[in-house]
Amino acid sequence: MNYKFSKELIDEYPDDKPYRQLRLYKIYDNKEQILGQLFYYRDEQYFVFGDTKISIEIVSKLFKNTKYYLVDDNKKIQIGEYDIFGGCGINRFWQDVPSTPTATINLGDKKFYFRRIPAEVEYSFFKQETWGYYKFRLYATKGNEFFEYSLKMDIPILSKANYTKYRAFVGQLESNSDNLLAILAGPYLMDIEFEFEDTKNDG
Repeated sequence: MNYKFSKELIDEYPDDKPYRQLRLYKIYDNKEQILGQLFYYRDEQYFVFGDTKISIEIVSKLFKNTKYYLVDDNKKIQIGEYDIFGGCGINRFWQDVPSTPTATINLGDKKFYFRRIPAEVEYSFFKQETWGYYKFRLYATKGNEFFEYSLKMDIPILSKANYTKYRAFVGQLESNSDNLLAILAGPYLMDIEFEFEDTKNDG
């Protein structure tokens, strides 16, 4: 199955509230209908599809790993969890090293690995036409369920190319599954990867 996804940057100026920016991800079917959305604010993130809203609750404790819980807002129950390890760069041979993903997602009785993999166009600093290509893979630890996200963002030649989290794009999603919760879980980890890359390049 093939889907399309996009990322928009929306500046919001709510009445009597401070300015905030929304990174809005949308998943489309082959008829251009929106199947679901990820709303990513600095202090709030959640998925919406149909009548369902799934919030990402982040719990940070001193000297302990940060926890990322997926909570069904309507039922008030936890339905999943992220485990995020940090940016590991591009893994060019993901098939051979399934024990070293960038993150895992537990959704009920299913577990998925997530990682960045090589894009179709190989990056070269000296060729602007190769800039801004990214590809990510989310795949089940058991069975063959997978989701591959390919995208191209525009990076102006005179701009700081490292600020990937602040760039809009349209991408293609190839999958053998219609698991919408898993499909929407991927873009959140993509945004985390962009955060890692921006921090790495700033350093």
